[in-house]
Amino acid sequence: MDWATLARERLQEIESLQLMYEGSGCISIDPDALKQTMFMLDSQDPSCKFPSIQVEISLRPSEAVAEIDETCKLENSSLCLVADMHCSYPQEALRVTLRSDSIPNQDIQEVVSMLKQEAENCAGDQSIFILVGTAETWLQEYQDKMVSIQREYNQSQIRQEHETVASGRPDLSSTFGRRMIWSHHILSSIKRRHIIQWAYELELGGYSKIGYPGLIIVEGPESSCQEYCRRLQHLRWKALVVRGEEQHVLEDCQTMDDLRVFEIGIVEMGPDETSELSALCKEAGLLDLFKSSMKMYS
Repeated sequence: MDWATLARERLQEIESLQLMYEGSGCISIDPDALKQTMFMLDSQDPSCKFPSIQVEISLRPSEAVAEIDETCKLENSSLCLVADMHCSYPQEALRVTLRSDSIPNQDIQEVVSMLKQEAENCAGDQSIFILVGTAETWLQEYQDKMVSIQREYNQSQIRQEHETVASGRPDLSSTFGRRMIWSHHILSSIKRRHIIQWAYELELGGYSKIGYPGLIIVEGPESSCQEYCRRLQHLRWKALVVRGEEQHVLEDCQTMDDLRVFEIGIVEMGPDETSELSALCKEAGLLDLFKSSMKMYS
């Protein structure tokens, strides 16, 4: 490959990187070395030696932690890939290093070794896009793994809390419960899915009004109401409060279904349907419970 072609390909590779990360603030290229390379190409002086061009690219997973699991209180992982387009690149392998404030050095060294081996395999060809792709894939897999570990830890903590509470509480198998829950807002599709799925799982019935504020009224076995509230409180909320509750001990020959006024499952209501929810609660004899969501207590 002649000198001019090599220079043009080097500049084209850099231009492609700039287009890929344009406006994101994720890429930094040594401006002096870049100008010198462009000057060399314009001057058509093959006796000049290419300068080393250092490219820094900040990488983040394609999925944020909250998109994977809102119950995981982790910060998003990040990597800074530093590629050295030295004077002998691409005939010789691209030199790469990694930096991170959120990933242990032992894990960083593992992926650096992998990238160096891949760079060696690509010697003779442009390789920076391949190495960036490999690093991005590793980063997403690393974050997924950390989320899984954190989720397992959270679940073990919840189980321990349940065991501790259960050891000192009365039998709830014959107690029917209701909860009126107020939230600053309910907008997240993930939260809305949990609100509905967990109610079905716990055999609870009621309504969820989305928007500002968010309102949830549920009823069913008291133990299920407690579990439902615990699960919701483990999600990330600006504000979530149980404003009202009821407990009723079953009388002889009574069943949970005898006390239900809502069918099992959560019906989702729109942002402008607060008055409709109020009317439903009034019809069911639960107007006082609904009013507790507005801090109006009898």
